[in-house]
Amino acid sequence: METEKTCKCGYKIDDYLVERKSFYSKFGWFLYGIGISAKPIKVIYQCKECGTIFKEITEEKELRKFVGR
Repeated sequence: METEKTCKCGYKIDDYLVERKSFYSKFGWFLYGIGISAKPIKVIYQCKECGTIFKEITEEKELRKFVGR
C-alpha cells in the first residue's frame, strides 16, 4: 500500500492549503488577457505554508486537462 506524500506541515495534495499554480508562455498570457483560454506550459501543486512541491506536470497530454482553469 502506497502512502500519500505529505509536506513538513503535514498537508496532503488535496488539502485546502495546497494550491495549484499554472504557468503560461507569453503568448498564453496574451490570449488570457483578451479572454481566450490557453494551455499552460507547466502546472504545480504547492503547499502555501512551507513551499513543498507535491507534483509538477509538464506532459502535453496532461496539460490539456488544465485549459481554462
